[in-house]
Amino acid sequence: MSRTRLRGVALALVLGGLVGASLGACRGTLPPDARLSEPPAAASASSAKAEGAPPARASIPLAFRGEWNLRLQDCGSLANDGRLVVTGRRLEFHESSGEVVSVTGQGNGLIVKATMSGEGEAWEDTYRFHLSPDGQALDQRISPTDEGVRRLRCPGAAPD
Repeated sequence: MSRTRLRGVALALVLGGLVGASLGACRGTLPPDARLSEPPAAASASSAKAEGAPPARASIPLAFRGEWNLRLQDCGSLANDGRLVVTGRRLEFHESSGEVVSVTGQGNGLIVKATMSGEGEAWEDTYRFHLSPDGQALDQRISPTDEGVRRLRCPGAAPD
């Protein structure tokens, strides 16, 4: 279910509950499931959790953040199209970038879903990242079976 549709469903559920509770209050009774003490934002967040949606604030772990490139001598430049900058909430490739939607995985392996845009188009994509044990190489795959790309960590501080 798309994020926009999920928000619409959550809003409808919250508003429906509030209208039902209001009508019950007018009659002097409240429906047993009325939760007027929970604000609408919390209700929509708990609805999203109930449906298995990703947490609203997905973030890429610090160990994966930074500038990555195919060759160390290209770090800090746009000398090739293999550059990737990973922040807590964004992925920035040579000709596209996007916001992180969800992050799953543990240890040295992550699956990151992101809403991407570039060259006049927009799409959602899933990236599989694997960090080398020493943290100096990042393998990226679009699917579990593709050959993938290995990038090297560029020197410098990891961006937020």
